[in-house]
Amino acid sequence: MRKTILTTLFTVLFFALMQKTNAQIIVSSKLYLSQSASSYPDTKTIHLKVTAFVHTFQSGKFYLSPQRREKGKTTWSWFVPNVTHFPNTGYSATPSATYSGTGKTTQLEGTEYEYRVRITFVSASDGTKTIYTPIKSIKSGGPKPCFTMYNVQSTHNEPSKYGPQEVKTICSTAVTINGSCSTFESGYHVRVAEFDLNTWSFKKDYYDNWVGPGEAPSFISLNALAAQNGEYFKPGKLYLVRLSIGPVWKSSPLQFFRVVTCFSGKNQKEDKLDEVNETLSEEIEAHKTLNLESLKLYPNPVTNYLKIARAQPSINENLPLDIRVIDVNGAEVYKKVFTSSNFEVDVSNWEAGLYVCEIKLGDKVITKKIIKK
Repeated sequence: MRKTILTTLFTVLFFALMQKTNAQIIVSSKLYLSQSASSYPDTKTIHLKVTAFVHTFQSGKFYLSPQRREKGKTTWSWFVPNVTHFPNTGYSATPSATYSGTGKTTQLEGTEYEYRVRITFVSASDGTKTIYTPIKSIKSGGPKPCFTMYNVQSTHNEPSKYGPQEVKTICSTAVTINGSCSTFESGYHVRVAEFDLNTWSFKKDYYDNWVGPGEAPSFISLNALAAQNGEYFKPGKLYLVRLSIGPVWKSSPLQFFRVVTCFSGKNQKEDKLDEVNETLSEEIEAHKTLNLESLKLYPNPVTNYLKIARAQPSINENLPLDIRVIDVNGAEVYKKVFTSSNFEVDVSNWEAGLYVCEIKLGDKVITKKIIKK
């Protein structure tokens, strides 16, 4: 009889302690990460999924807060996914429950971040337990050379030493490429040359050099580059073009092209002069009206204040600059018109990540990337 009483008393005390002590709230968790292409240039969408299992004799509620930091850094930053925040589960009558939440954010190409989620379980009475999921990391992309060709009249295959190769046909006066799809470059190099597909060898270089520092622009005239060496593209010959980027040297796939004369009534010499003069004139006009290209945005990445300065002297120094900044979701975060040569934009309250600065001068518009730390 005495043994039965003691056993009953021990059982009552055990369950009473289980109800009162926070130590009995045991939470286990897992964090899953995956990435996919984003609809916005130079970013990846990072998908986060969290599962948590709680052991307790008390009903309660989950709170989940995602964090991330750049690989190698020590400070974590809070962020809210681009979809509804991980929701709270609400109090449950079930002593133990499993919760699964999902969310997503975006990460700049060429970066590596570590992620974790803080999970807090608050009981219906007075018990609270906070843990962090194990740290997971995502490395997204890197420097990538890329270009497309403008003014393609047609495309066909031609035999070569290594099998059929795609060859484009382009008007001789407008051989231009668009290198803006390249990522994380600090300079760009162009090689354009006469090429022999049968022997797979270079016959003559028209241009083989760095074109400029910074990002590869959306307009690179191969006519103007060739003209610097006294060359011009001739119908009947086959050419190769390749875009490379630095500082870590990477080259894009080769592209081949032939040119055709897209106007008539003039001899070859006149064609040559018209072609070179027209191209150079277009380049000069582009620099006059697109003085935007020489705008300086610094520091970039930026923490507090982004400085924007016009090149001096500026042909367009009296025209107002219309500045508009959008985030990775396409939402406008800043808009203002400036008439001064130098000015600052306060970005201290912006979320860390990638932004695009759209700058309009007269009827010309360019875009520049901004990275907020």
